[in-house]
Amino acid sequence: MEANEHEPHDQQPPDAHDHSATPRATAFLWGGIGLGVLLVLFLLTHGFGLLSHGGSQPEAPVLVRHGNMIFVPESSALRQRLTVMPAPTRLESGRITAPGMVEADPARTVAVLSSGAGRVQSLKVALGDRVRRGAVLAVIDSPDLAQAYDDNDRAASSARLAATSLKRAEEQFKIGATAQRDLDQARNDNAQAAAEYARTRARLRAMGAPEDARGAARLLTVRAPMNGSVTVLATAPGAQINDITQPIMTIADL
Repeated sequence: MEANEHEPHDQQPPDAHDHSATPRATAFLWGGIGLGVLLVLFLLTHGFGLLSHGGSQPEAPVLVRHGNMIFVPESSALRQRLTVMPAPTRLESGRITAPGMVEADPARTVAVLSSGAGRVQSLKVALGDRVRRGAVLAVIDSPDLAQAYDDNDRAASSARLAATSLKRAEEQFKIGATAQRDLDQARNDNAQAAAEYARTRARLRAMGAPEDARGAARLLTVRAPMNGSVTVLATAPGAQINDITQPIMTIADL
């Protein structure tokens, strides 16, 4: 009984709870406070820019190119600044008047000459006309051609006479009515007449004249030597041509 009287009166029972903070609880408390602070900062800064970047829409392009064409999309900022209106139309001439010089390729240009002197009876083309090879360019009343026809007529008559004489001489020689010398002379005369006739016909062909022409058809006809356009015209109806070395016109294949 004496021992119990000496025990302190404030002593608690052994099963009483101890409310002092442990190190583990302290660490948990401060960890929660730190996570809260980080969450507040995350929300205030929009996730350090990560959320705002991922959730924003891409900016619409101003122009879109498809091949050689350019389109302005509906969402383009340039669309609101554009003004669309119909293009006016008006009639314009497709011809452009400008100073210049037309030059023909010398390798495709021909100077047209007259094969004989004379007076231009008619001119069938004008400057700038397009002609085809063989087309009639001019008709000339040419004394040179008339003389060539006269020579051809005489040569044709002489050739016919010489051929007849040779045939007669050959028949007479067969029956002994003529000498060998007369037959040889007839053969020589026939050969010369035939050669002269061939020469006069060649002369007519060189002048571009038909051999069998008669009367008014015996005129000098100048024809186009190639396809092309008349780029130079140096004569006119009624003009007299004296120098046949000078071209009466020029044709170029432009």
